[in-house]
Amino acid sequence: MPAEYLIDAGYTEADWVAGSRASLGVEVGRQVRDQAAYQALVRARAQQGTLDWQSRYHQRAGIEGTISQGVRVADLRHARYLGLQKVHLQHIAAVVVLNLIRLVSWLNEVPRAKARRSRFAALALAA
Repeated sequence: MPAEYLIDAGYTEADWVAGSRASLGVEVGRQVRDQAAYQALVRARAQQGTLDWQSRYHQRAGIEGTISQGVRVADLRHARYLGLQKVHLQHIAAVVVLNLIRLVSWLNEVPRAKARRSRFAALALAA
């Protein structure tokens, strides 16, 4: 009998796992689903180091920043009007306002905000 089993997480119960250790002396190892998730995480982290991934992430971050600014400045999550045409007009007006705000900031040479660093990340850098 092997000393360790890899099992699927869908078939485990806490009393069975504990009982297998006590009665059979068998160690139930990392579950197959957990290991598959871990391997997917390792592949994703390796992919994040590529220039292609970083370029796509940079574009996504810019889009998310624009959406965030639209929500904060123009309240884009709420339609003020009823009807598709009026809501569309509201969105166009919001985009014009955002572009004017960005243009004035650019002309006044207002620096863009830097990304905030979490307290946990700041601790990691300090160490």
